[in-house]
Amino acid sequence: MSNMDLKDKIAQMIMVRVRSDYYSSDNYYKKNIDDWIISRKVGGLITFDGNGNVHGMYNNHKYFQEISEIPLLIASDLERGAGQQMKGGTLFPSNMAIAATGDKHNAYLQGEITAKEATTLGIHMIFAPVLDVNNNPKNPIINLRAYSDDPTIVSDFGLEFIRGIQDQGLYACPKHFPGHGNTSIDSHTSLPVIRSSISELNQIELKPFKNAVDDNVKMMMMGHIAMPALDGSGKPASHSYKIT
Repeated sequence: MSNMDLKDKIAQMIMVRVRSDYYSSDNYYKKNIDDWIISRKVGGLITFDGNGNVHGMYNNHKYFQEISEIPLLIASDLERGAGQQMKGGTLFPSNMAIAATGDKHNAYLQGEITAKEATTLGIHMIFAPVLDVNNNPKNPIINLRAYSDDPTIVSDFGLEFIRGIQDQGLYACPKHFPGHGNTSIDSHTSLPVIRSSISELNQIELKPFKNAVDDNVKMMMMGHIAMPALDGSGKPASHSYKIT
């Protein structure tokens, strides 16, 4: 750190997209990633689905780590396991289906298996679980990704998944703080505004996240969600110092 200038420190906070495809040596996107790592010294990669499989993903990560002066932090959205992003990984049912079993240990096993496969693939951070409470039936983006419309069930199952990940030495990153359940808008395309009171937020949206923090979760993903009760400026949580 002492040898880095400000530009390099900023670069270390950035992750660029990589897929599970096999990249030929003259592939234009591979050349871009090479440049971001070697010249711009980005700090990590985020792995998404592609036309490849676990072998392509493993070899991509191995190659990019070899060309990086500083070891890369690699993350992936593995809410339903490694199979969500590449062929050959285990694909689990949705979180709502896991909760429907009534046995929260299943969430722990899912986290454990996901972490073991991720470790083999060179992934360090799991951008999961979803700790949003599905309390709006018109929600277009959370729905089955949530464990339940009950914050206690969301918390109980989510914490077990986190423990399954972190007991394997990886980083769990629950989302989407401070809660994406009570909206009918997809935050990928527009800014949802949740106008609940502080009391309502504490009882519902914030409860699973608070419990995760108390249980030593290692990371947290901020959502692109405005909550006037937490920050009257109207800024989304992802841009709000108050909410963070």
